[in-house]
Amino acid sequence: MKVLTAYIKQHKRTAAFYFIAMAVFFVLLFFYRLPPAAWAYGAVLCLFFGLVLAVPDYLRFR
Repeated sequence: MKVLTAYIKQHKRTAAFYFIAMAVFFVLLFFYRLPPAAWAYGAVLCLFFGLVLAVPDYLRFR
């Protein structure tokens, strides 16, 4: 847990960008009232892009 909190402290912009992008995506899904399949697709996309952004940098940081 210490490594994760240290990573977030050092990479605040990346974490903020990811959470803002995730929030915007879910708000768009909510306002367009898409079916649950679209919510699942959105969750998978957010998870995928989060991993793409965070994992290589996290491994380098560690």
